[in-house]
Amino acid sequence: MSRLKAAMDRDRGAQQAATGLVGDPLRLPFAQVLQEVQQIRVSEAYRRMVTAGACALTAGRAEGLYLDTIKGLSPHDLDVIVRAFRQLVVDMEHRPFLDLLGPLYMEIGHKLDKQDRGEFFTPFCLNRVMVDLLTASEPRAMFTPGQILTANEPACGTCGMVLAFAEHLTTHGVSPLHTRWTVQDLSQTSCYASYINLTLWGVPATVVCGDTLRMTVHWAWQNVHWHQARPWPTAEERRAHVAEVMRQERFLRTFRELFVGAA
Repeated sequence: MSRLKAAMDRDRGAQQAATGLVGDPLRLPFAQVLQEVQQIRVSEAYRRMVTAGACALTAGRAEGLYLDTIKGLSPHDLDVIVRAFRQLVVDMEHRPFLDLLGPLYMEIGHKLDKQDRGEFFTPFCLNRVMVDLLTASEPRAMFTPGQILTANEPACGTCGMVLAFAEHLTTHGVSPLHTRWTVQDLSQTSCYASYINLTLWGVPATVVCGDTLRMTVHWAWQNVHWHQARPWPTAEERRAHVAEVMRQERFLRTFRELFVGAA
């Protein structure tokens, strides 16, 4: 990718992140790469990309499924899927917390593959509005000292709502590592996409593929951040943290004074 094109994509990504709208998902850089497949449909390429990508993020716990997913692909189509996933990571960096997988999944079903089942996910801009209403613009009030905030999304799609909540936390200086999410969906493809979204954005989660209404579970994966979740600090821990920060600042100030004096 040329420097000019990369710069233009960064600018476009910043605008999309600000509005919560991705425009035409088929024009996203990773989606354009994905459309280069030759021997399989784009919907199948998408399914294989999110499945293999999710497997890769389990740190070897789903190697069998990974090998089954890429089995039978031509060298060209396998290369396309690998490049598309690599580009997806770049696209996500340019659009912090914005769900890119959900809009593309819908667009493929509605435009490119009429055989594919169409689905509709809540637009990210509306997810932001609902998060603002839920938290009253101050997320710290939702946390209990000494406890991890646990939450559930029973029909998660590709987890746009959870990403909007994580974005809201970070905007207010709160780490998503103070939360643990259990998210569930009937669609395996959506669950794999959710696993990618939550893992790459550092949100501790268990992704459950199953029927929420019938209370059946096909499989459940915990991401690598699940055991990294930490309780909301108590008042004593916050005071200790502030004291440590002040101690470090005093040390740096003294060091600078000594360095300047010696010079």
